[in-house]
This record gives sequence, structure tokens and C-alpha cells, in this order.
Amino acid sequence: MVYEIFLLNQMINNFFKQLVQNKFILLAIFSLGFFLPLITNAASLSLLPSSSTISVGNIVSIKVSVNTDGIYINNAEANILFPKDILEVISITKSSSIFTLWVEEPSFTNINGKIIFNGGVPTPGFNGQNGLITTITFRAKKEGSASVLFTDGAVRANDGLGTNVLISKNGNVIKIEKSKVEIPKTITVPKTVKKEEIITQLPFDPSVVITGNRNVIKFDDGNVIADVDYYTIQIDGGQNFKIKKSELTNDEYYLPIQKEGSHMLTIIAFSKNGNYAEKVIDFISPPISSPTLSLSHEEITNGESIIIYGKTDYPDKEVNVVLEFEGREINKYSQTTGSDGSFSIITDKIKSVGIISLKAETILGDNTKSLFSEKIYLKVNETEAVKLTLAVIYPLLGLILISILLIILLVSLYAGWHKYFGIKKRINKELEYTIDEVHKAMLLLKEELNNQLETLEKVKVERNLNKKEEAVFNEIKDNIDGIDDFIEKKLKKLM
Repeated sequence: MVYEIFLLNQMINNFFKQLVQNKFILLAIFSLGFFLPLITNAASLSLLPSSSTISVGNIVSIKVSVNTDGIYINNAEANILFPKDILEVISITKSSSIFTLWVEEPSFTNINGKIIFNGGVPTPGFNGQNGLITTITFRAKKEGSASVLFTDGAVRANDGLGTNVLISKNGNVIKIEKSKVEIPKTITVPKTVKKEEIITQLPFDPSVVITGNRNVIKFDDGNVIADVDYYTIQIDGGQNFKIKKSELTNDEYYLPIQKEGSHMLTIIAFSKNGNYAEKVIDFISPPISSPTLSLSHEEITNGESIIIYGKTDYPDKEVNVVLEFEGREINKYSQTTGSDGSFSIITDKIKSVGIISLKAETILGDNTKSLFSEKIYLKVNETEAVKLTLAVIYPLLGLILISILLIILLVSLYAGWHKYFGIKKRINKELEYTIDEVHKAMLLLKEELNNQLETLEKVKVERNLNKKEEAVFNEIKDNIDGIDDFIEKKLKKLM
């Protein structure tokens, strides 16, 4: 093996020596390189802003953008990793994206701490700075420093070759601080009244109602804490999160979507002077509505794609669309809904001929999702070429089958005919032999009867026969005549 490598190195060295010695060839190569179109790898992928600071329980939005540096591109893809113990993705959207075609929709998994996308744009492509690809919204889970990084990626030039022009990937660092939402340890209370009495006496009576399919808090702050600064909200003893009074619309706040069933809500209102009031509310979360689906076409040809349109009641949430054929899953697509809850998916080429069923579910969290929607159906037909082939093959197969049956019938008749005539031939042969034997027996019998008749005739010449002898004579004569008649009429017919 070492010897073969040595020979290969020698051959390469000799080739370059000859190339250098032949100035004409070398000049031609350099000239060709000079006139070829020059593409420099100059694009970059970035997470913007490059750094940010939030507190535990709060959210931050990070934009994934591309800078082409003067080159027209038509595709970009990437894998992004984030520390799953510190951050969680609550939504990823392609709203306002420069890409309109998606090989792989922007999607995420909080279990693996991973985000992926693969999108494109038709010719002439995109050329510019800070081209928005997708927007990721994170929630901080605990204190720390979280690095969000590209682990893999590509930006492809619109040059007909798909040249990767990516040279840099710029990540993001999110600093997460301890939550500043704290319940004051002391409260201004009249000396004659206990703290618990003040809390219960404060006219703070929010309620939870159902609007559409969402739980909404309707705040009623009363007069004692009219100067409310912010609220903290806790559901089922989970993470506290803070709501500014100024963030409310008509004194209402839409709660995060919960699983269907009973839940406990704890609301604390904090005033600017340090007072607070607390209310615990039991509420029922309505069922999570399923998406609705429709198709761009109800019938396609084998090898074509289809556009799936959908609508949910939940903006910026993930949906899964499942395609099934004959009871088994053949494909699955995930996408984030838009600001109005709608989504659309272009499928891969469908190659299963028959009836395809489609269903969808909405994913609102790791353990929170809707039931699957009602199924809709897509009919996939064979191509015209296959139809034409089948149109020829089916009659041909029928003709072949009929021909085979006719051949079997003819063979059976032929075999039966031979068998029948074979038997008849043997019967005729046996019959001829039997007739011959019967004929011989008849002749012998006739000869014997003639002998008896001659004897009686001699007696008759010498004397008259008595009645008994005369009767025997006549009977023998009749039998001889009968034998002749039998031989002439019966045996000769059989022969």
C-alpha cells in the first residue's frame, strides 16, 4: 500500500512539472480562470440583536437574518442550538420573511434545544442586508447566560449551481437575571387591622371568563388600589409572570392556553405605594380547538404536489399535518401559524395512488395540544401514460386469458376425442373378434344340425317317420334356416 501511494505522489509531481514547463498550457489555464465569472463567498447569517438581557419568566424575540453583500441568493438553511435548561421557544414565525418557498418550514423542539429551517425565493432571488428569514420568541426559564448559536448552515447563490456563499454565522447571547417580581414582605396596614383582613377587604375582584375559546381575566381593581402598577399571575402553582397595568386592553388579559379542565389562578395586584391585593380563582379551560383544513385541489396526478391550507384559533403556534394512505402515515409536516392563525403547506411529490387522508393538530406546548381535526381526502390518480398503458394491458390480459381457456378447452376436447375413439377402436376390434367366433360357432352348429337332418332324411327314405320324428325333423330344418338368417341379418350388420 505504501508503494502505491509513493507511485501516486510521483505521478502527481511529474504532472505539475510538465505543466510548469509547458508555458502555453499554463498561460491558457490562467487566462481561462481570469475570464470565468468570479463569485466570492460573502454572505452571513445573524441572530439579531446579538445580545440582550431579560429576567426569569420574561420573553425575548430574536430575528434570524441574512446579509448577501451584493450577491443574489435564492436559498438559505441552518440549524440553531440553544440551551434547553435555560431557554424555551414559545413560538417561531415566518411572518414578513423574505422567503416564500419552504423546503423545510421553520420548526423547533424544546426537548433537544434545536431550531431548523430551509427556505427559498424564486428568481431573481434576494439581495440585501438584514433580510428577515424567521423570528424566534424565547422565554427565560432560569438565571444564567444562554448562547444561541448556528451549528450548521448554507446560503446559496442564484447562479444555477447552488454555490454556497456563506462565510460567517453570528450567534446571540441572552443574559437572564433573577426575576424582579417579588411580593413585598411588608404592607401598610392600620395598626388595629391584621394584614389578612386588609387583603380580603380590598375591593379587588377579578374574574375569568371564556371569550371564543380563550380564558380572559377581567380586572376590577376598585378604589383602594386604583393606583395599580403591575400584576403577577400564577397558574396551578407554576411560574409567576408579570403584567404591567399599561399592557391591558380594556382591563382584560388573555391567559396562556391551558389543557382542557379545571385550573387554579392566583392574581396579585401591586400598587405604586407598596400595597397589594390577592385573589385566587378556580376556572375551567375550554377544549383546544382543532385546525380546519382545505386543499388547493381535491384531485391530482401521481407525482404532483398539493397545497394544504389551514386555519386555527391560535396565532404563532405550531401545527402538525399528517398524511395517511391505507391506514399508515406517509408524511408529516410542521409549520408555525401566522398572526391570524392561518398556515399553508406545499407537500412533497405524492406518489401513492389512491385516496390520501389528511388531518392536523395544534401544538401549544410540550404537553398541550388539540385533538386531530376531521379528516379531509385527496384523490391521487395515475399519470396519463400509466392510464394508457393500463388501457392497453387490461384488454390484452383479457385476450390472453380467453386464449388460454380456449387452448385448455381444445386440448381437453382433443384428449377426449382420442380417448373416445381409442375406446371405440378397441370395442370394434373386440366386436369383430366376437362376431367371428360367433360366426364360427353358428357354422359348426349348422353343420351338426345338417348331419342330424341327413340322418333323419335317410330314415325317411327307408320308412315313414312317426309324428315325433317328423316334429324333430321339421324343428332341425327350421333351426338351420334360422341360423342362416341370423348370420345374414345380424352378424353381417355388426361387422
